[in-house]
Parts: sequence; C-alpha cells; structure tokens
Amino acid sequence: MSPTIHRINKIKISLNENDHNPPHVHVVSPDFIVLINIRTCEVFKGQARPAQINEALTWVKENQEWLLQEWEKRGK
Repeated sequence: MSPTIHRINKIKISLNENDHNPPHVHVVSPDFIVLINIRTCEVFKGQARPAQINEALTWVKENQEWLLQEWEKRGK
C-alpha cells in the first residue's frame, strides 16, 4: 500500500517508493483508481468522471513542484 500524502474527503493521493516513470501520483477512492502524471497533470491510467477527479487534479497542479521533489526523494 502506498503512503497517503493527501486526502480529499474519501479520495487518497499517494506516492510510491521507487515507482516507474513518468512521475505520478496514485489517486484512490471507493469508486476509482487513477494515476496522474505530475508534470502534465493529466490522468494517464484508469478512468474517473471529471467531477470525481477535478479536486485531485487541482491539488496536484497546486503542489506540482513539491510533488516532483518528493518523487526524486523516493527513488526516481
């Protein structure tokens, strides 16, 4: 299980140690699992309706620099 770095209601956002490229976060809810590319702020794996994922996308955009630093620290 990935360590949760942020929560938005029932949505968990996490970064894995030594994960594959591209730099990304895992966004998990009871209804979906998606991977969001940190650099492009786009979903590249999985599916969710825009209404379900917009808050997570906004958070990733607002924290993009920090997330990329964390990605580097965690092994990639």
